[in-house]
Amino acid sequence: MSTRRLRSEDYNDYSSTEASPDGSPPEGLSNFSSPSSYQRFGEANGTTWFQTLIHLLKGNIGTGLLGLPLAIKNAGIVMGPLSLLGIGIIAVHCMQMLVKCAHHFCNKHQKRFVDYGDAVMHGLEASPVAWLRAHSIWGRYLIGFFLIITQLGFCCVYFVFLADNLRQGIPDPSHLPLVSQWKTYPLFFGTAIFAFEGIGVVLPLENKMKTPHHFPIILYVGMAIVSTLYLSLGTLGYLRFGENIQASITLNLPNCWLYQSVKLLYSIGIFFTYALQFYVPAEIIIPTAIAQVPERWALWCNLLLRASLVCVTCPFLLQGSRVTGE
Repeated sequence: MSTRRLRSEDYNDYSSTEASPDGSPPEGLSNFSSPSSYQRFGEANGTTWFQTLIHLLKGNIGTGLLGLPLAIKNAGIVMGPLSLLGIGIIAVHCMQMLVKCAHHFCNKHQKRFVDYGDAVMHGLEASPVAWLRAHSIWGRYLIGFFLIITQLGFCCVYFVFLADNLRQGIPDPSHLPLVSQWKTYPLFFGTAIFAFEGIGVVLPLENKMKTPHHFPIILYVGMAIVSTLYLSLGTLGYLRFGENIQASITLNLPNCWLYQSVKLLYSIGIFFTYALQFYVPAEIIIPTAIAQVPERWALWCNLLLRASLVCVTCPFLLQGSRVTGE
């Protein structure tokens, strides 16, 4: 097995499922159009460019956005936006590298698509370390475990957001610290990482597209919109409310009907986003479990597992409300 490090030209030249390194289509694939083309064909009923962009935006813009003003407070009015921009650049780079690796392994193993577990497993198989190659299957199990924990964690936060919000001009910024105390910076970092929550939906979106080779453009456009929104709301929210900023900026809104309607509408949006984040752990756990039961029990097993996973996220509701001071 070759352990040569992958170079960028490896991806650019033949990192699709439709073209091999010598420019010829893999056996068994009849929809190859041109030996020199860089493209991977999706399903005929896959999502369009615009639909994928909307899904990408929805997968990233969640409750983390509303906590960014508090994160800026924990980092400083200058250090916060600069750090948030840096984290955004790193997040986009990691997403793009993930898609490139997926394309490379699709071509290498002649697969239509690879999931997160496949990408990690094949990456470990190409490692120069013999121990990692021998235990590459554990990479699949580990990434599946982390995805389940991460996505269900997002669902827990959505419960807290819904409970808190259903219960209930820019001043002079010269008094705000440019750089806050370093002991509060980890709080900023944690909130910022949580805000860029969409990496768990990157490969599912790319795999469902009609034209997957357009996904890098969608990724850059969508994440540019997300990063701009995060920077502007985080900075302006902190400028507006200063040291009084709450864990979610919606909790700073007055208790009149107009602002209450904003809370209600955003809560409705988060309610439906719950299903989007829930999709990833469900797709990891449920197919494996259903395969272990007779076919006549498959539907009941599916429904029971989904209900159980939702219930797992509920116990964190009370603890989350205590943390936010409600």
